Amino acid sequence: MDKDIIQKLAQLARLKVDNNEVKIYGRQLSAVLHHLNSLEQAMSLISKYGGRDRVGKEHNDDINFSLADDEVKNWPKDEVAVSLKAASRNEDGFIIVPVIKS
Repeated sequence: MDKDIIQKLAQLARLKVDNNEVKIYGRQLSAVLHHLNSLEQAMSLISKYGGRDRVGKEHNDDINFSLADDEVKNWPKDEVAVSLKAASRNEDGFIIVPVIKS
């Protein structure tokens, strides 16, 4: 991933990153985007052929549809306090964000 894009993303996220981190994040983000592209292609094929190849042979056994179990992890209380204090608005322990209208 281009270093200018990583630096712009970091700026938008209000993160300070050095040149070494830009390289690391560039590699990591490229890998994530490559994986997402692979998943998108797989889902497109599944939607198009319904788990069958072009001659109608079933391939459902070759596709692993299992998902990882959700695991809830609570943030440490001191991190929650810092985040709530930094938020422009918060209420009852939740950060209030502006409504996004489409």
